[in-house]
Amino acid sequence: MGTIKEAPLIAGALLRWPTGPGSPVGVITAVYKQRVTVLLDGEEQSKLFASGAGVVERVVLSGMVKRQSTGDVGIVQGMTTKVPPRWQVFVHGRVITVAEADLRPHVLDDPRSRLANGRVGTARQFALAVTSRRYEIEQLMNDLVSLGQSRVALKPHQVSVVHRVVSDYPHRYLLCDEVGLGKTIEAGLVLKELRARGGATRCLVIVPPNLVRQWQFELRSKFNETFSILNSDTVRFLKTSQGFDGNPFEAFDSVIVSSGWIGSEPWSSLVAEVPWDMVIVDEAHHARVRMSGN
Repeated sequence: MGTIKEAPLIAGALLRWPTGPGSPVGVITAVYKQRVTVLLDGEEQSKLFASGAGVVERVVLSGMVKRQSTGDVGIVQGMTTKVPPRWQVFVHGRVITVAEADLRPHVLDDPRSRLANGRVGTARQFALAVTSRRYEIEQLMNDLVSLGQSRVALKPHQVSVVHRVVSDYPHRYLLCDEVGLGKTIEAGLVLKELRARGGATRCLVIVPPNLVRQWQFELRSKFNETFSILNSDTVRFLKTSQGFDGNPFEAFDSVIVSSGWIGSEPWSSLVAEVPWDMVIVDEAHHARVRMSGN
């Protein structure tokens, strides 16, 4: 891909504005005697340039290009017509003719390609990128980043349990504290912490039928986490009022279900089709597999 200022400026041609920030690219929409109007990518109004001032320059396409209309990436084979400018592009195993206005140079942005094309940043840009990444990693790996976002009076053993769970991978743990020591709080803190670290977008909570509303209230009031209760009535509402005809477990990212309801078909099969990031099972000692014979 190269550029030449001597190429004719005609309607439908691709143009670069080298003096603009980031050298924006656009398409010539009209040509007058000594002026051209250009609609730059990402802008709604055209700009007016003097064609003979050398402010803008024609983009000569070669190598890899990308279609604006479809997003397909192809390889330029050659120009078919100059007015209006059209190009032959090899895309998906065949050669097609595409208007120049629909094409943009496609530059690979991996480190090797950037070095090969001399597209390297300054020392200051590199230092800022490294500093930003260090702060990001520190935030993700800090002891606990979500303690200040919960409305609970934490006990030392709860902080220790949550830190152990979120620091180990995979996060598969049984919380087996005695009654009254706050296993629900610990589970909520683990959920909050993993979400703060970007590791638990889709969460399923399975609880006894008589505790569904209580779990929903606890998660909302103590951790500001909104969970939807999914049951037969919810599924019926999704179908009749919302027109949702897919897997009901995909309708929400945060779901609470009763252990009695989820254990029957077809719900037990449908829930297993969803790629959950986190599953919390209350009264987990009831979640046992019973087998007989061999």
